[in-house]
Amino acid sequence: MRAAIAEARVGLSEGEYPYGAVLVDGTGNVLAKAHDTVFRDGDFSSHAETMLVKGACRDLGRPSLAGLTLYTTTEPCPMCFTTAWLAQVDRVVFGTSMIEVRDLTGGLVEEVLVTPQQLNALNSNRSMPVTGGVLRDECITLWDDVSRPDK
Repeated sequence: MRAAIAEARVGLSEGEYPYGAVLVDGTGNVLAKAHDTVFRDGDFSSHAETMLVKGACRDLGRPSLAGLTLYTTTEPCPMCFTTAWLAQVDRVVFGTSMIEVRDLTGGLVEEVLVTPQQLNALNSNRSMPVTGGVLRDECITLWDDVSRPDK
């Protein structure tokens, strides 16, 4: 998760919201990393997790990311969760929830508030394990500069 936090800081330094994600193998090696590029790309689908999955599939030369874990600073939105699910990521680990981000930013950041757990319940053949709250306080701190307009 610390690598995802570092990647979120890169995004923040580039004028993006502080979302960061990394893809890790079973031995803890970081295989890929990404942060939001929404503002740079002018594309609201350029979320950290989606960019991570697309880049990792391209770099690894395969559409399946089975056996890998996605760590992300914030709970994945429905688009990001589905992208990881379709790529067969084994597991998702996140820091803070989207509801917390919404509240921290006073509604500045909007998202469809459907949780990964709710999305898992909709999948008839496979659910993807999701763990939240990992290094939550550090992930929340990423939003300090974003959520306070006086900075």
